[in-house]
Amino acid sequence: MCTCRLFSLHSWQRSLALVTLIFWAPYSIGQDLRVSAAISLQPLLQAIAQRFEKQHPEARILFNFAASGILLRQIANGAPADVLITADEETMALAQDQGLILASSRAHLASNRLALVAPSSAEPTMKGLRDLSTAGVRRIAIGNPHTVPAGRYAQHALERAALWESLRQKMVWCESSRQVLTYVVRGEVDAGFVYASDVDPSDPRLQLIGLLDTPIPIHYPMARATQARQPRLADAFLSVLRDSQTRAELARYGFGAP
Repeated sequence: MCTCRLFSLHSWQRSLALVTLIFWAPYSIGQDLRVSAAISLQPLLQAIAQRFEKQHPEARILFNFAASGILLRQIANGAPADVLITADEETMALAQDQGLILASSRAHLASNRLALVAPSSAEPTMKGLRDLSTAGVRRIAIGNPHTVPAGRYAQHALERAALWESLRQKMVWCESSRQVLTYVVRGEVDAGFVYASDVDPSDPRLQLIGLLDTPIPIHYPMARATQARQPRLADAFLSVLRDSQTRAELARYGFGAP
């Protein structure tokens, strides 16, 4: 009788172990790929992520979207990241100088344009940068140049037009191009600087004043993080971001070729 009880106990333990193994298997074999990316890329990258996860069912992409300068500071302070994608070369160069990315993996994902936008209720006489100096324009939303590349691009454009200093008192500092867009569509400011990819031509709350030529071209560099926990998946994701299907999707989301 004792032998039978011992056998039954061992059988029950083996069954429990098997059930536990089956229950936890999807979690133990899954691999999280952490991608820190400029927030203006959010719709594009989320679409590409769906395709990537179908190709790599063992992977799950976890995005961290924010202004490029904030992403750099997070990774420098130890935040986990496998891939970094910024909205400017300057931030990526700083990441490389600090040893935060693998230089040999660095490449361009896309390009963009800077746009001057205004609420649909704004004066129809606004045609370009010079009109920002008029009395009717009291508040101008712009990304903080210290952390937001779109803000730096706007600053460079205004400096070239000799308007930067005269307009500073009108500026409302924002933490991302998306925040600028929110202020504009709500009518909380009279104008703002965003990426062309942020502008929805069908949005009745918004009017595009014009696309601006920036002294420094707008490119989105990408690279594998030096401390990547999933280097194989990071390289695979970067490869997908460079493939022909991604190139075809860029225009759909308002971006230009790299």
